[in-house]
Amino acid sequence: MQCTDSKNSEDSLVKVFSEELDINKPDISKTLENESDQKETVDSPYDIVPLVDSLLEELLKSNKFETLSEEIFLKINKITEQLDTLEISINQMLAEGPEKDV
Repeated sequence: MQCTDSKNSEDSLVKVFSEELDINKPDISKTLENESDQKETVDSPYDIVPLVDSLLEELLKSNKFETLSEEIFLKINKITEQLDTLEISINQMLAEGPEKDV
């Protein structure tokens, strides 16, 4: 019975993530099939790069991925600004430190 519950929870997680990303599975699977038809074996790790590139291009076509990447970019910028402010404050505190001792 626990196995069934575990399987159901995994299925629901997969469903949530697939809905959240809204990935067009048929297009991605077609890309994978096309790539695998072109090359039967992977000779080196560098042969994977074209496959990854093509999959990323497919994801970039998705509006959800673009929105997600914009959100990540904005959060990174906000964190960078906060770190810059923190650095300025620390530098000011360090500069004032020796003056207080005198």
